[in-house]
Amino acid sequence: MFVKFCGFTQPGDVEAACRLGVSACGFIFYAGSPRFCNFTQAKDCIAICKHYGVKSVGVFVDNSPNAIASIAYTLGLDALQVYSEDVYVELSPHFIIFLGIRVSKNFSLHRVPVISEKDFYLFDTFDSSRYGGTGQQFDWESVASFAHMGRTIISGGIHSSNISQLCATLHPYGIDIASGIEDAPGIKNVTKMKEVIYAIKECGHDISR
Repeated sequence: MFVKFCGFTQPGDVEAACRLGVSACGFIFYAGSPRFCNFTQAKDCIAICKHYGVKSVGVFVDNSPNAIASIAYTLGLDALQVYSEDVYVELSPHFIIFLGIRVSKNFSLHRVPVISEKDFYLFDTFDSSRYGGTGQQFDWESVASFAHMGRTIISGGIHSSNISQLCATLHPYGIDIASGIEDAPGIKNVTKMKEVIYAIKECGHDISR
């Protein structure tokens, strides 16, 4: 299983996650997020990821494609997480993309766009004022029939105690956790990170790189 811990701001937290064997660490470049990671923090954190062979993912909301590409190349990001289909279309030829799909109560799978085979879907909980990090779970059953769950990452309200339910309901490619491993936005809790890794392995999954 692909395991992405997201919303890092502290190099020490990144090192702890890398030592636990996560697949990827996410860094949020959206100034409206309480987990915003500035350029200096990101540079130090990404260097740690590279040392451990862990993928670094930049999360972008309101940047232009040119601005995103510039940040990605400068920092050496391994993948990008974006929420706009237009931005996705422009950047996909050049980067691995996680396309964020925000799942609301009246969500329809018919509205999910077709993406390249090299890229991934990331289903997250819709919130009118926030992109990710809500700590709220969406209705997993509403996406259970999605034909591409084998390259879909699930986010939103995931923590160690509901991972077994998630795996049984959806069998996703991966999971993405921010608030479920934190003491405060951007400040991670190593014990919570360990509990998530343990819960994944208890479900019979190895963690992929």
